[in-house]
Amino acid sequence: MCISKLPLSVSTTLASFALAGLFSVACSSSPVESPPVTIGADAQAPQDAAPAAPGRSAACVEQDTLVADVLAAQRKSPVLAVAVTNEACKTSVSVAAEGAVPAANALYRVGSVTKTYVSATVLVLAREGKVSLTDSVSKYVEGFPVLETITVEQLLHHTSGIFNFTEDPEFGSLRKVKRTPREIVTAALAKPVYFEPGKGFHYSNTNFTLLGMVVEKASGQKVSLAMRERVLVPAKLERTFLDGEETLPEALVPGFDTKNRDVTNAEDPSEPWTAGAMVASIGDVSRYHHLLFGGGLLDATSQVALTANPAAMDSRTGYGLAVFILDDKSSGGFGPALGHGGDIEGFHTQSLHYTSRKTTISAVVTQDGVDPSLVVLNVARALFNR
Repeated sequence: MCISKLPLSVSTTLASFALAGLFSVACSSSPVESPPVTIGADAQAPQDAAPAAPGRSAACVEQDTLVADVLAAQRKSPVLAVAVTNEACKTSVSVAAEGAVPAANALYRVGSVTKTYVSATVLVLAREGKVSLTDSVSKYVEGFPVLETITVEQLLHHTSGIFNFTEDPEFGSLRKVKRTPREIVTAALAKPVYFEPGKGFHYSNTNFTLLGMVVEKASGQKVSLAMRERVLVPAKLERTFLDGEETLPEALVPGFDTKNRDVTNAEDPSEPWTAGAMVASIGDVSRYHHLLFGGGLLDATSQVALTANPAAMDSRTGYGLAVFILDDKSSGGFGPALGHGGDIEGFHTQSLHYTSRKTTISAVVTQDGVDPSLVVLNVARALFNR
């Protein structure tokens, strides 16, 4: 198994920005040619190309066409799906696929995009007075002395210094084993820390396993229920679920490795849990991040906290509370952007909210070795340069 790693620096374009992969897999892949299917405003995708949904404006039809053209030129996985959300056209979804085309609201694994839902839940709990970002993690997770000097905020910023359990060489042999969050944390905390709390940045999935435990202790609920009540329901996300805790309404769109083997269920969802076990439709992902990063979901104080005092990744890029903060150059030259990505066996997701454009672009591919960041960048070029 390949482990995707956060780059040491963020350079000239979004394409160089491997936005927070989770459990695998940027290895290699071969292009697969297939015609696109364009669908508008959450319509079901038919087997053949269909016109945009009735009632959509000429500008929105043009937007759908531009996105479909990008997909047609860049098909490199069994399924490539893109959702664009803005106030003018709401959310439109385009899907290109080899063979049968999934419905517009089909479900995909979204990997580390899960972290944005956890972060939002923590912020809502803070508004409720049930947790504080300055609290010691040991207040919620007992039995680990090292957590006494680490705050909730440092977990969210990846500045805790805690070992990333997916970097353990033995991790790959345990992927099909059901493990509790405490077992995962125990194994990770037995490893040396990267640095003293607050003295650096190192992306660590263990941070978000711990945050899942914090949410459960602070809310008195299973983390899936805490997220659903505080984030998913208010955001009207009907096609978003935490796998392993919630029953999925149907099978996921299959994901494949670089040898075209189906790896959709390659690991037990207890491993990624609150670091990466969420599944969602690409339309839900786009709508959610449009609300989260553009305003409309959190209260004003929480909205500010989301991007305040970010951890420095390099001179131009920061990491807020589970949000990458990109400057104009890093986001492709279309103004500052906020977002997150996720990689898990067979699925690679990228979601960016271009703040000055008030537009969110989200993409998912279903084959290892294909970079959804390139898809987002090319869709942005098509939309913003017209």
